[in-house]
Order: sequence, then structure tokens, then C-alpha cells
Amino acid sequence: MVYIVDPNSYNKKQAFEDAQTLVREFLDLNSLSHPVSMSDVDIFLNSTPSNMRGYGLYDFKTTRLIVNVKKSRTPVKTPGFSWSYTGYKADLTIPGILCHEIGHHTHNMRERDLGVQPIKELLKSIRANEKAVSSYEPNVYETFAEMTKLFVLNPNLLKLGRPLRWSFLTQDVQLKPLHDEPWKNVLVNAHEKLIAAAEKWTHT
Repeated sequence: MVYIVDPNSYNKKQAFEDAQTLVREFLDLNSLSHPVSMSDVDIFLNSTPSNMRGYGLYDFKTTRLIVNVKKSRTPVKTPGFSWSYTGYKADLTIPGILCHEIGHHTHNMRERDLGVQPIKELLKSIRANEKAVSSYEPNVYETFAEMTKLFVLNPNLLKLGRPLRWSFLTQDVQLKPLHDEPWKNVLVNAHEKLIAAAEKWTHT
């Protein structure tokens, strides 16, 4: 499944439903169990932790996953103040948030299979030898989540832009991408400024 958005017709409710279908396909392809739930934060207003002020949340113990649909961004039409776009490295749209949280879930499942320390050491090496996917990689957990987000939504962009991360996910963690569509095809409806930025990113 190739996930392509159109900023002019983007609907948050539909995007959430479509993104859930996408990640379920990704999890099934890689024989990973599904989270116990994938829900909008509004459904859990009375049971969500008080620190839930961000865009999403994943609980490593219960595997419950929450997306803050209301706070999520829409795909930017003209980059300027915002550069968030589905399938781009900067992505706070609903699909981007959900795929980031699925990254935490994937990390959780693979640690149970392969062990915590081996994955942690590999992630440390990657962080020391390759630039981050985005500005939000404060620790190894967020590094894993950010690379997985792009691996699910636009794997060809990750492969070209961050080859160490690609190798880690496909070889060490043994994940399969949903497709190998050229990255520009995934961003076909994006503004030319965003395409140019993505092109530059693949060479830095």
C-alpha cells in the first residue's frame, strides 16, 4: 500500500482510518502483533495520563497507542512556517504520528525477540555515525520511531537519505517495507519547495 495525501482534500477522520489500515498491513507483513488499541486521544480523556500533551503516546507495557488527532497537523500546502507533510521527514500529520508510535511498538516487539542490549548498541552506533531523520531524536527510542515512521510511509526516501538506518531496519531488525515506490511518487502532491528540500536531504 502506497499512502499518498492531497493537501487540498485532506480529512483528519479519513486520514486516521486510512493510516490504521496502513500500519496493520505493515505489522502483518512483518509478523508483528498489533497494539492492544490504536485510538484518538479524545476517546481516553478520562484515562489518559496527565502528561499527554504531545501528538501521540505509546505504552510499552500495555501496548496501547494513542494519537492526538485534534493536535495533529494537516499536510502543508506551501512550506514556510510549517514543513510537516505525510511521507516527508518532518511529519506531524495523523499518518506520521501513528507510524512514529508504531515505530515504538515495533521497537518493543523486536526487543522481546532479539534482546534489549543488541538493539540499543546498534542504535547508539547509528546515532554516532549518521545524521538524524528529523530534529526529534533525543534518545535511541525516538531514533527508532522516527526511522520507522519514514520506513512505513516513504521507504525509498529513507533508503536514499539515511542508508545506515535502512540497513539496520532491513537487516538487523529484519523488517520488510510495504513498497519500493520512488519517493517523489509518494510526495507527488507536495509543493515544489518541499520536493527540493527532500532532494537536498537525500544528499546530506
